[in-house]
Amino acid sequence: MKMLQTAIVRMAVNPIFLAVTVPTGLQKTLDNLMTGGQVIGLGLAGVFLVIAAIQFMSGGRNAIEMSKLRIVCIIVGVVLCAGCSVLKTFLLGLMAF
Repeated sequence: MKMLQTAIVRMAVNPIFLAVTVPTGLQKTLDNLMTGGQVIGLGLAGVFLVIAAIQFMSGGRNAIEMSKLRIVCIIVGVVLCAGCSVLKTFLLGLMAF
């Protein structure tokens, strides 16, 4: 009986948690960097959207070809914004682990 009690006491040890505490300054810095990336991505997409619309409305053959290139730049800006959003959410979730 004594042996069973010792085994139970040994099993009742506090579990070990793997937790990392990130300094709040680093967390805020990463958050600000990702927010900055989102702003830059949306700004790029907006500027290139306006330029592409103006070129497309001018109607020349060369202008339409150039507006297609601007549309690719718009896609890059939107992907940058979405990537920063996903990365920001991932990092915040990782820090809360």
